[in-house]
Parts: sequence; C-alpha cells; structure tokens
Amino acid sequence: MKKILNNYTRGITLIELVVTIGIIVIIGTALAIFMVDNFKFHRMAMEEGSSMGEAQKIVDNMKKEIRSATESENGSFPIESAGNQTLVFYSDYDKDEIAERIRYQLSGQNLERGTIEPTSGETPEYLPENEQTVLINTHVVNEAVPIFYYYDENYTGTQSPMNPIVELDIRVIGIHLIVDTAPATSAGRYILDTEVRPRNL
Repeated sequence: MKKILNNYTRGITLIELVVTIGIIVIIGTALAIFMVDNFKFHRMAMEEGSSMGEAQKIVDNMKKEIRSATESENGSFPIESAGNQTLVFYSDYDKDEIAERIRYQLSGQNLERGTIEPTSGETPEYLPENEQTVLINTHVVNEAVPIFYYYDENYTGTQSPMNPIVELDIRVIGIHLIVDTAPATSAGRYILDTEVRPRNL
C-alpha cells in the first residue's frame, strides 16, 4: 500500500492580511503624528527662544542708552519726559559725542524707538520732523501695566514707584516688559524686568 503525502502548506487568509495591514497603518499613522508634533514643538521652542533673545537684546540696549543719559546739546535735563508707556531722554547712543533725543513708546503691542539728531549751530534744536522711528517689537502685551517705573534718590529696592512722576527727581528707572510670542497659548509669554541708574542724574 502506497503512503500518500500531503504537501499542502497553509497560507495567509484574507482576514489575517487585513489585520496585518491595519496594524501597519495604525503604527505608521501614530509615528507620523509623533514626528509632526515633535517637529512643531521643536520649531515653536526655537522661535520662542529666538524671540526671547531678541527681546532681551532690546532691554539690554535700552539699559545701556538710559544708563548713559546726559544733558541735551542745548543744556536740557537728561530726561525730557517720563510716563508709564513712554520715556524720552538724551543719550549719545552712537558715540559721536553728540547727545541724540531718544524716545521709547508703547502703542498697542508695538514698542517703538524714535531718535532725533540735533541741528548744528550755536543753538541746537531737536526737530520733531527729523525723528527716525523704528518698530523694535510687536509682541509687547503690557496693556495697562506700565513698562517704565521711576524712583527717586531714596530708592533702596522696596519702595513704590514715584507718583506723581517728577522728571527732575528721577534717579532709578525700572523697565517691565511682558512679551507674548504665541498669543493663542500662554506658553510664549514671559516677563523681562530690570532697573537702571542713569550715571548723570
């Protein structure tokens, strides 16, 4: 009697194929979502870091200019006017031995810097029509919170800001910027605080 060998090899059924493809699709989709989210997070972190770095440079520049505030070329007091959202003073920011008029002002979320070179002659003037204005940041969200605080010669670090503000009595200027690079979330909001003692006051 001859022995009959069964050479039948079991294959993959349609159901197994569908399940396998489904698992591959789910894993692939999850991996793609993870990669996209990771890329977005990395990009957001880079942008936030860059924006914060730019804002810090702005504050550092403001400190340097305010610290070197000096009399104007026509003999005016170093600080022309001081307000919660505006500061106007004289400083030789470009090191040409001539004091320029510098104005920092917050308008909405826009922080701008205006500079005026004095006219030449015996009686130098700072003509408003000669002001060069630059928008230096568009993400300042202080709203009603002052960006400038002022203190007199008695300030030791704990006193309340000067109220009312008297320009001739100012000896310390506080800068308080709230910057928001991602308005849709709170992740991009940070605060920059510093104080400056102008040398010539």
